[in-house]
Amino acid sequence: MEFHFLRPYWFLMLIPLAIMLWSLLWYLKKGDSWQQVIDPKLLKHLLNQSSSAKNFKPLMILGLIWFTTVFALAGPAWEKHQQPVFRNNNAKVILLDLSQSMLAEDIQPDRLTRAKYKILDLLRDYPEGQTGMAVFSGEAYTVSPLTNDTHTIALMVSDLSPDIMPVSGSNIGVGLEKAADLLRQGEARFGTILLVTDSSPTTADDSVAKRIHTEGYTLSVLAIGTAQGAPIPSLSGSFEQNHGRTVMSRLNIQGLKNLAASGAGRFSTFTNTDADINYLMAPVLKGSQLDTVKQKLKSNLWYDEGRWFILLIIPFALLAFRRGWLEEFTQ
Repeated sequence: MEFHFLRPYWFLMLIPLAIMLWSLLWYLKKGDSWQQVIDPKLLKHLLNQSSSAKNFKPLMILGLIWFTTVFALAGPAWEKHQQPVFRNNNAKVILLDLSQSMLAEDIQPDRLTRAKYKILDLLRDYPEGQTGMAVFSGEAYTVSPLTNDTHTIALMVSDLSPDIMPVSGSNIGVGLEKAADLLRQGEARFGTILLVTDSSPTTADDSVAKRIHTEGYTLSVLAIGTAQGAPIPSLSGSFEQNHGRTVMSRLNIQGLKNLAASGAGRFSTFTNTDADINYLMAPVLKGSQLDTVKQKLKSNLWYDEGRWFILLIIPFALLAFRRGWLEEFTQ
């Protein structure tokens, strides 16, 4: 048995109690103003000697309650028990396309805005394990390494836009390499990359997806956009032009399906419900549950016995509902 306190900092609350009791003792020792003008031999016949004790008694009761409460809050412990602990080794990286075409408005209000909402839904509904995030256009950049704090990632999502990217373009392969690097840096043996994009993959991108899969990383794709497409807004406020013709961004559904197949993952187009995210994350959640069972551990936790000391205060708390109880203690 090893007696100790789980929250010893609560004993700092005894400092006000000590100051109060010291002040009271100093006052009682000094006495009242009559001692300054009346001879002590005569004073003892004029004053009620029990008055000081009467005044001191309720404060001593208050001090006892105070000390007992602080003692209980400090968490006295002398016995520990085993409790199962589960470690979730699931790792996923969200890879968001920040090319200019993500501002197309075939999905209202635009592709990028709806993609951000999907990412926020994913962070909220699937916080298990570690999550990282990267973005890409012509180059790829890290938004967050693997972390358990999905709330911090969610706070950064609203600031993501093509304007912050120093290089324009849409290089999916570079983005996949960055996402895989985040998984490697987090020492994840297995992981999932969720690509959110409207870009058309190349054969080189397929090769990158296949190579990453050999390392144990799966690629799933959420396609944002429509096959009909929409004009790409330009930085000048109009639309992108190519030889005098407005550039249309159309979703290459078959190409993105092939990319997901190369990464041994799933493919889904954007939906107005959670069906797309739930479908893409189903294998991740299943694998997470299996891995969690394998990682079952035992942890020794101390019993907090402070609750028993709170029982000592209950009689005084019940007295507080009785009228005149304080006067009875001072009599």
